Amino acid sequence: MSIRRAARVSHGATHTTGLAIPQARIRFQIAPGTGTGLGIADVPYEIYSGTARVSSGNTDPNGEISIPVQLIQAGNCSIRAFGTEYPVSMVNAWEDVTTEMGQQQRLNNLGYVTGFLFDLNYDLDSTASRGFQAVNAFQWDADLRVDGNCGPATRRHLRRANGGI
Repeated sequence: MSIRRAARVSHGATHTTGLAIPQARIRFQIAPGTGTGLGIADVPYEIYSGTARVSSGNTDPNGEISIPVQLIQAGNCSIRAFGTEYPVSMVNAWEDVTTEMGQQQRLNNLGYVTGFLFDLNYDLDSTASRGFQAVNAFQWDADLRVDGNCGPATRRHLRRANGGI
């Protein structure tokens, strides 16, 4: 997960927030398995969303690259390496938005991190309060009633903001 600082303006107030961007790690290796020494280092690659090149670089010493999970979930994501295009998709399905896990998955995907929050304006000390704060921040930004409750209107907006998922 990478952390990026971002300024967001809501209702005329500017907040500086560290957004955690969930990353998927993809590994190019010479043989199946999880042992060390299998990754292929320094392989040039390009990441595409449809026909648009999003980024490029070389694999790290373990043969790995990182792709933002949100890019993969948006669909039509691929990696070009070794003269081949590899489609990338999510393996596991999301929980239903009516469950706490489903709500957390969608909030995390949008940068409203429920398990870890680095916000210069708040000093939060528990996972529960961070989850509550993530819901509040999402509701505020979506111009919903801010009550920390993931009711039907909030769930509907969460689905829409995550591409209908």
